[in-house]
Amino acid sequence: MLTKKMHNKRLASLVLIVFNCMIAQSQSQCRYHDSIFATATSVNSVVYGKNINFADTVDLVMSIYRPDGDTQINRPAILLIHGGGFNTGNYVDPRVLEMCRLFAIRGYVAASIEYRLYTEDPINYAAANYKAMQDAKAAIRFMRGNAATYGVDAQKIFIHGFSAGAFISNHAGYWDYDEVPDSLKTAYGDFEASGNPGIADTVSGVMGWAGGIFDTTWLNNETVPWGSVHNTSDPLVDFWGSNGNYGSGSINQYRQNHLLPSSLRIVDIPGMHTPDMGTTEYNIFSSHSIDFFYDQLHTGCIVMHVSVADGNWSDPAIWLGGVVPAATDRVTVRHNVFVTTNSTCYSLRVEQPAGNVIIGSGVNLIVTN
Repeated sequence: MLTKKMHNKRLASLVLIVFNCMIAQSQSQCRYHDSIFATATSVNSVVYGKNINFADTVDLVMSIYRPDGDTQINRPAILLIHGGGFNTGNYVDPRVLEMCRLFAIRGYVAASIEYRLYTEDPINYAAANYKAMQDAKAAIRFMRGNAATYGVDAQKIFIHGFSAGAFISNHAGYWDYDEVPDSLKTAYGDFEASGNPGIADTVSGVMGWAGGIFDTTWLNNETVPWGSVHNTSDPLVDFWGSNGNYGSGSINQYRQNHLLPSSLRIVDIPGMHTPDMGTTEYNIFSSHSIDFFYDQLHTGCIVMHVSVADGNWSDPAIWLGGVVPAATDRVTVRHNVFVTTNSTCYSLRVEQPAGNVIIGSGVNLIVTN
């Protein structure tokens, strides 16, 4: 049994007793969280779509990673999108392929996707983002339409971007067609222009490293869970946003204020945008990505859940909107979701039996044995 002590500004102390639900499984590893397969194999240059990029019609391709020796045929899939400022980079970026491998050996199907780069100067970022988002949506539809071929659960497809790719994943996950300017629709077509029409292109979760969005109001009523890792000292994509875009800090703030599921891991590393492979920072970023997707699957293996009855949850100050959960509800403790000057903050997410969600927050959660 773990004892957790939470100091809240409005509470002298709040003691959480977290039951270790892992006792019976302590000798085993957890699929989707731990590396349960030794290796993974990729199928490369899989054509998932086609579209015009300036004067040329181009095939859009992806590399698909699957765990070796897996007997399951109904697995969640994660589509990964490389960075590069919308005008450089490619789907064989070693850092992205390593994440594909890390996900695959945990039991996922993971794919790194190519998208059209904006090769003219100066870059029209609105157009570059829209075209790339069209490609990402085509990739989602391709994976859903070929779920049986690749052993994918068509109801559990996620998207994960890096830098510019995180912008793309945010827009692919949350941008509705009626919010797109008519000028972009006229110039580049609708959401299905890159192929695989007639298939749903929704996702079950959106994750990114050092990304943003061009308008936070596009997040309104968007209940698909969102996650990010972002450096508060990021020299390229401002944590809060700049020059007409909103960074992860602003996205998280908007989603928390509107009671939408949000999980932001904050780091402060001067001069770093996204981490290089093989570094401590890469491990931090990748670990949060792994935890985020694992949390969406609710497999009940490695958990940080407490029942409301295990703590003094009756104070409305903890809960956004002042809605107090019942003693039988389940609380999920998440990491580093708010920015404050002197404290590390945590979110509390309550999943009620009827499917309702209540979100709250606490400060300086300390775990002791």
